[in-house]
Amino acid sequence: MKRVLGIDLGTNSLGWAIIEGNKIIACGVLIFDQGIPLVKGVEADKSPAAERTVFRAGRRLKLRRRLRKYHTLKILLENGMCPLTLDELQGWIRQGIFPVTNEKFINWLNSTKENNPYYFRAKAATDKVEPFELGRAFYHIAIRRGFKSSKKDQTTVNDKETSELKNKIKCIRSFYDACKILCSEQVQIYVDLRYV
Repeated sequence: MKRVLGIDLGTNSLGWAIIEGNKIIACGVLIFDQGIPLVKGVEADKSPAAERTVFRAGRRLKLRRRLRKYHTLKILLENGMCPLTLDELQGWIRQGIFPVTNEKFINWLNSTKENNPYYFRAKAATDKVEPFELGRAFYHIAIRRGFKSSKKDQTTVNDKETSELKNKIKCIRSFYDACKILCSEQVQIYVDLRYV
């Protein structure tokens, strides 16, 4: 006769039975520990593996940020946008020796009212800037890239209000553009009449 092995896999146990025809030949249950341990009779929120992966993810994030800084600075100094030498960069990244003696680099990194990366970013969008200023803006973007909102997803509650607001903004923009054109035409008429 044909034998059949039946297996029942549960969260904490494994049941098995061997059946031949309509008769059970052997059966049993293997019970093992829970994946998530009990803490004072209540299941823990996370498994030990989940806690390890959180720490591992943090270490990887820190390493990737450090590598992003390194590669950005390397590209900037190769293109003459950073007052740092390759040896100083290697010593800083690999051995942790910050280039304290390079005052140009320290001034390049520091932010003051006149030497502000946000200012350089805005200036670079409209005007031509010096290579060191552009390099500082790029370095600032590379370090502070990404944005994580502190607000939860509220699209379901405010969808109607948001679409109404967007329509009003579009209306105001079109009105503003029309006024801008009208004003420029009026200025031109005034200039033409005044100097005729």
